[in-house]
Amino acid sequence: MPYLQKKSMNDVLADNFARILAGRSPETYHKVVNIRYVSGPKVGAKVSPRKLRDLLSSTNSPSLDVVAAIAAAEQLEPYQLLFPGLDPNDAPVLLSRSQQEVIADIRKAAHLLK
Repeated sequence: MPYLQKKSMNDVLADNFARILAGRSPETYHKVVNIRYVSGPKVGAKVSPRKLRDLLSSTNSPSLDVVAAIAAAEQLEPYQLLFPGLDPNDAPVLLSRSQQEVIADIRKAAHLLK
């Protein structure tokens, strides 16, 4: 059902970011993103408190670097922040066609064992 919602990507990102913040202030989160992301694979990308506030309010579209920095700070992939209704503790994962086939085969086998 969440995939059928007619929300803009800005609104989806704002909702998901609000779920991630869960009581933390943008200023506090800004420090976390900078510390974790600067030491990560793309050195030098920073997210200002203003950009985080803009993201929360859906006033401006975030850059891909901002989305990537937030994802990296949360040990997520950037695409995961684009799924409506993100549960930060159980983020969606994309599966390859072969992985989907293996899961389907396991489900069939489990059904036969019932």
